[in-house]
Amino acid sequence: GRWVQVQEVSCEGLAAIRSTVAVVAEAEGLSAHRRAVDVRFEEA
Repeated sequence: GRWVQVQEVSCEGLAAIRSTVAVVAEAEGLSAHRRAVDVRFEEA
């Protein structure tokens, strides 16, 4: 089997790390991960 990590973060917590998520996602070529965070704030 394969291990999968699941984490839960509050809206405030995600807001605090949002810019870091963007930098890491872009550096690793995971632009959809960055977009997933951005979408959460568009709908809020």
